[in-house]
Amino acid sequence: MAFVLRTAARQAATAAAAASAAPRRLASTAAMAATAKTTPRSHWAAMAAAAAVGATAVAAAAANYAATDTAAHCEANPIEPAAATKTPHAARGNAPPAVPRTPASESGLPVLPATITFAPAVPPPLKRRHPAIVQVDMNTTVEKQPLSSTQKYEFWTFNGQTPGPFIRARVGDVLNINYTNHDASGMAHNIDFHAVTGPGGGAPALFVEEGQTRSAYFKLLYPGLFFYHCAAEPLASHIANGMYGLMLVEPEDVRARHHG
Repeated sequence: MAFVLRTAARQAATAAAAASAAPRRLASTAAMAATAKTTPRSHWAAMAAAAAVGATAVAAAAANYAATDTAAHCEANPIEPAAATKTPHAARGNAPPAVPRTPASESGLPVLPATITFAPAVPPPLKRRHPAIVQVDMNTTVEKQPLSSTQKYEFWTFNGQTPGPFIRARVGDVLNINYTNHDASGMAHNIDFHAVTGPGGGAPALFVEEGQTRSAYFKLLYPGLFFYHCAAEPLASHIANGMYGLMLVEPEDVRARHHG
């Protein structure tokens, strides 16, 4: 149990750092843009502030998970272990996409809606003893939301919120993402799930132009608390404007929560 919580804390810190890095990247870009007089400094300052607001929410959700999601909230649900042979996100460049080649209806797994919340709330622990096809419907819109008590900002969102949905699943689940782009500006988007094995975390399979919908299936092979984000170029701008969130993948055998 102690090991799992230490691992969760490290992954929470990584997710928070990834989100909070966006304002720093934008600040550097802002300086260059202001020098070149290509973009008003105020625009870049507002974008950096928006990224900071979202990063705070991601950090809070990650901290809530690390602090509260303990064995006291879960029951042991042992199942038959499955082999995990592919490399995780950091080394996935040479790994094939983890996309089932058979339709969902032929897999034999039950189809369930994903357990999701929005930061800083944490999705409740899963109680089921078996893997499933976990469906998540995601979309992108531009939403004007409060940036401070006196200002609003046009956030680029997943499901109307920044950060996007906090998704919870387990090792062995097949993640079914249905992603629609409702961004009226005409900008293309995608989703890079750090919990997904394969090139770009599934981003190439989920690249959508305005009005398009794409669906993809990914088997979740590794437990942990993972970041996801839009990886369309310019990547820093998409993240800084609010296109990111968290996914928690529980261990396949939850007895791991009880033993370090």
